[in-house]
Parts: sequence; structure tokens; C-alpha cells
Amino acid sequence: DDDACAGLLPWTSVQRVGAKSALRPRAEQALLDVLEACGGSVGDAASYLGGSTGQLSKVLTKDTRLKDAANAIRRNFDLGPLRSRK
Repeated sequence: DDDACAGLLPWTSVQRVGAKSALRPRAEQALLDVLEACGGSVGDAASYLGGSTGQLSKVLTKDTRLKDAANAIRRNFDLGPLRSRK
């Protein structure tokens, strides 16, 4: 369900899913599923979800666990790691 991750995406108008929300794990998994379906490409996943590469990259790198999971997916497709902005 692609709508499951919408609460994590700043460019959507749906209610935000906070860090302590019970919906957070499902939303994160849905987001990672989209990333995997797009071959690990942040740009392709962002386009599919209606946002920009930079916006999605920021979402994926804001949380260490989410960034690590995204990087594991990217490694499976021989892509370089995402890095957090300083």
C-alpha cells in the first residue's frame, strides 16, 4: 500500500507519522518497499512518490535505522550509500 508511507513524506498533505507513532514501522517499511521496487534508486522512488530526490534523501537519512536499511537495499543493487547531511 503506497499510501502507508505518505505520513513520512513532507510533500504530502496527509497527517504526519511521528517518531513514536504505532504507524511508524509500517510507514517506514512501505517506504523501503518502494525504494527496493525502484532498484534502490532514490530518484526513481521519489518520482514515483511525487517528490524530489533531495526531499526523499532527507527523509531516508534523517533516522539512522532507516538510513541503514535504505543503504542495505542500495548495496543489493550495487549502488553507493546515502550519507547524512551535516
